[in-house]
Amino acid sequence: MVGPATASRCCPELAAETPVGTARGLRVKPFAKPAPGRAIGAVWRKSTTRTPAIDGIVATIRSTMKDGTKK
Repeated sequence: MVGPATASRCCPELAAETPVGTARGLRVKPFAKPAPGRAIGAVWRKSTTRTPAIDGIVATIRSTMKDGTKK
């Protein structure tokens, strides 16, 4: 992200392509190849009672990342 009189910033393309991002005049400029990547992780307590919900979220993230789907 780059704004008037500010330093440049890196953010996911999805963040710039929102009503807030476009209203602020943000634009996407791709990285030169090879583009940097990122890792997504999930951490939770063993004692949580929400394991089924967490498992569902993790499964959704894994399937999306495996498909290469951009959402």
